[in-house]
Amino acid sequence: MKGQYEVVNEVFLFMLGILIVTIIAASLETVKTSLLSLNLKRNYEQVATLITSLVVHSFVAGENTTLSFTLPSLIAEEVYSMNCEGNELRIEELNNPLNNLTYPLFNIPIEKTVACSELSSARYFYLRNTAQNLSIRRW
Repeated sequence: MKGQYEVVNEVFLFMLGILIVTIIAASLETVKTSLLSLNLKRNYEQVATLITSLVVHSFVAGENTTLSFTLPSLIAEEVYSMNCEGNELRIEELNNPLNNLTYPLFNIPIEKTVACSELSSARYFYLRNTAQNLSIRRW
């Protein structure tokens, strides 16, 4: 009988080890997911900050200004879109619109129309500031 108890103890010890490894793997996967989400938001913020600073720079330079710039074509290995709605810039992942960021475009006169609806896959863009509108287009 003593040999059977040893086998049962070893089986329970093995199952306990598997349970511990599973718990550690699940917690590490949760940490990885949250860090990827945080990194995605920070990258979207960097793109939005660049565009916002270019908008301000175009107003400082005056009307009929064209500024060219590059953006990363992928963030977290995904294509994203940039849309302007009113005085807000919306950056969202193309395949998952729940991953998005809305960023205010400030210091824009009320008579200006802001036009922007582009995909990041172009990579090269220009910002044009005219008397009537402000637009971001592919290069």
